[in-house]
Amino acid sequence: MQTTSLVKFALVFSIMILVACVPKVSSPTAVSATSVQSVQPLREPRHEWITRWLNQEVCTPPCWEEIVPGETLLKDAIVLVEGIPDAKITGEWEQVFEWEMAGSDFGKAFTNLELRIAGNDSITWIGISINKNQSVVIEEVVDVYGSPSYIQVVDCNDVGSCDTNLIYSSIGMALHLYLELNPEGNVEIKGDSTIFQLLFFVPGIENYMAVSPYRFGSLKHWEGYGYYSQ
Repeated sequence: MQTTSLVKFALVFSIMILVACVPKVSSPTAVSATSVQSVQPLREPRHEWITRWLNQEVCTPPCWEEIVPGETLLKDAIVLVEGIPDAKITGEWEQVFEWEMAGSDFGKAFTNLELRIAGNDSITWIGISINKNQSVVIEEVVDVYGSPSYIQVVDCNDVGSCDTNLIYSSIGMALHLYLELNPEGNVEIKGDSTIFQLLFFVPGIENYMAVSPYRFGSLKHWEGYGYYSQ
């Protein structure tokens, strides 16, 4: 009987040793929604007018927010701009009016709007600056409006960046970008290149060249994404 007790004790003791030697398997660490969100870049909400423009909700170029270059008079354009939430006039010069439009629910990222007028007080040019954090890129526009007709690389500065315009001459719209000049003297146009300004004018390349601040730069025909020289 004593032998039986010793055998039982040895068996129990052996089991305890085996259990103690088995490595513990830690459970997978749960990743909280908070930790995931903390590494995601914050993006400001899109300006409402950008969504309307890309969806063509109000009108199609060269019309913007019911302002049509070559047709809309300044007095009517002012009324239309003042109807845009948080728009406020910041400057008035001969033939130029400028507004700031609040860009987001966070109360920052302002968008500048410039209207140029002709001698008869009709709008000839609409220029709208887009804050970089709105991330409006070329491929979004191409998906809606197709490919541009011309490209214009102008005003390359000492730090190696160039004003670049993609011109939709038939509909009176242009996209303005700032692109780096590579050692070969070219800029690269990519689908994800960011747009910094929208320009609207009376359709026709001759009208663009007549009123554009960049009218002294040479034009090249659009040949798709890739490299272009000045």
